[in-house]
Amino acid sequence: MAKDTRYTPEFKAKAVRLLAESRSSYSSETNAISAVAKDPGIAPESLRR
Repeated sequence: MAKDTRYTPEFKAKAVRLLAESRSSYSSETNAISAVAKDPGIAPESLRR
């Protein structure tokens, strides 16, 4: 069973902002999500949602 990690609203907003700012640097949204998710150590699926 997956661990239910709760992220603060500030953390979520920062991750979404990083994704929006870096999206144009990647060939696909999936690649951008994977790259942005690695930095703070979150699962790509968490960022995708």
